[in-house]
Formats: sequence, C-alpha cells, structure tokens
Amino acid sequence: MSGEPGTREAYATAGFPVLDLTFADDELLIEPGSRMLHGAYRKPVVDYRVIMAADHGMTRIGHVGFFKPQPGAALRPVILRWLDSHAHNGAY
Repeated sequence: MSGEPGTREAYATAGFPVLDLTFADDELLIEPGSRMLHGAYRKPVVDYRVIMAADHGMTRIGHVGFFKPQPGAALRPVILRWLDSHAHNGAY
C-alpha cells in the first residue's frame, strides 16, 4: 500500500471493528485491491463482504452507486444491522 506517509501505520494501529463492503461490479476498486487495502488492518476484525447487486434487487451498484438513493436505501439495512450488533457488544 502506498499513498500518504503514515497510512500503513495508521491502518495497522486502528483498534476498531471494520465493515468492508466491496461491490462485485465496482469498475474502479476491484476485489483484490479492496482486500489488499483492508489487509493493512492488524488489530480489528474486518467483516469483509462482497455485495452482488442482484442479491439486493438491483441491476448495478458500481463504484459510487452506494451513494445514490436507490442502492443506498437497499443497502442501508446491512450497515444498520452491523452497527447495531457492534454497538450492543461494546465495540463502540
């Protein structure tokens, strides 16, 4: 991983749980790149999920689709359940 100085160290010392949603049809950050990026975390457990648009009633999500109204609304429950489960076990 390259980029800003200190990035790898920041990831390695993070101590919070991470939810990683990778979209199978993301044309810019493909799954191996996403796994490499989140592989820099050392302490937290990374809940890594590959999201298929069809599994959520969509034809496409892509790189920025999550931030659009329809995909975002369809995926919000996934995130809220994850946050809720971690909030109740003292992770936050």
